[in-house]
Amino acid sequence: MYRKKTMITIIYSMSFAALLIPMTLWAAIWSVEEVEAPHNFSDFYSRSIALDGDGNAHIVYGENHLYHAVAGGQPEMVDPADGMGRYASVAIDTNGALHVSYFDDTFNDLRYATGTSGNWTVETVDSPGDVGRYSSIAVDSNGVAHIAYYDASNGVLKHASNPSGDWVIETVDAGPSVGRYACIAVDGSDKLHISYYDAANGDLKYATGTSGNWTVETVDSPGNVGRYSSIAVDPNGVAHIAYYEASNGALKHASNPSGDWVIETVDAGPSMGRYACIAVDGSGKQHISYYDAANGDLKYATGNWGNWTLKTVDSDGHAHISYYDATNVSPRYASNVSGDWIPQ
Repeated sequence: MYRKKTMITIIYSMSFAALLIPMTLWAAIWSVEEVEAPHNFSDFYSRSIALDGDGNAHIVYGENHLYHAVAGGQPEMVDPADGMGRYASVAIDTNGALHVSYFDDTFNDLRYATGTSGNWTVETVDSPGDVGRYSSIAVDSNGVAHIAYYDASNGVLKHASNPSGDWVIETVDAGPSVGRYACIAVDGSDKLHISYYDAANGDLKYATGTSGNWTVETVDSPGNVGRYSSIAVDPNGVAHIAYYEASNGALKHASNPSGDWVIETVDAGPSMGRYACIAVDGSGKQHISYYDAANGDLKYATGNWGNWTLKTVDSDGHAHISYYDATNVSPRYASNVSGDWIPQ
């Protein structure tokens, strides 16, 4: 069983290497461990967990400094400068290199770190102004990093990529006040998909395309319906978005299998669905972790359209969740996979 927390940040990822193992009598048992001695980890909007080719979970986090931790190893400081690490997001390329986007709280810039344990390169992506909040990173098949983020100075959604090593920055949606809770995914054709919040109208929005060529649309409206969005793309190229509908306090799911958006309520609440994060496995099944604010619980939903199982860990894949335990002021890690996390 999962242990109750009073305030939780949820970042969710899946490992499907275990699908190669016969699943006849698997029992889903959650283990919960402290990642390391407490550090300031108060960012509630990051996607800070990723799995490498060997199935090891990597977590990035921090606010005073940026840290990286991996299962079976000691946490390390990636960016020692003050004010680093909020809105951290991590992706791992096919060569095993990590790519991290995060916020510089001192200068309000977008920052980027890449490398492997003990060997990091750090740089500023976008500056000046308040330009680096709510970042989300993904890496395409060529190893090119793509970052979606909110430019608060201008109230716009931006995209940065480094196809030639230098950063190319563009505005995806000019707003006003669009781009909070941005989440980016790359499909099998290297097409980009971004979900994000239109704060001016309270809507969920979606942008898709490639650098310089974007299509933007509203997914869900009216009401306050677009906070804490998370996006994933299934093997057929269909986008799936999990998000919080604040008007009714519900977790919702939107997908576009025929090109038009189809919307459903996954968990009706009340106060259900903040900090949602979604993943899709190789069979197209969706997996969502999210926060039950009414009870202070971490919840998990899995299934397909119209058929969801709640608070159950399914045997069709192993779940890895990093989150913030506000009671003990500590980053924590939960999984239903055997293995040890070594604290500092």
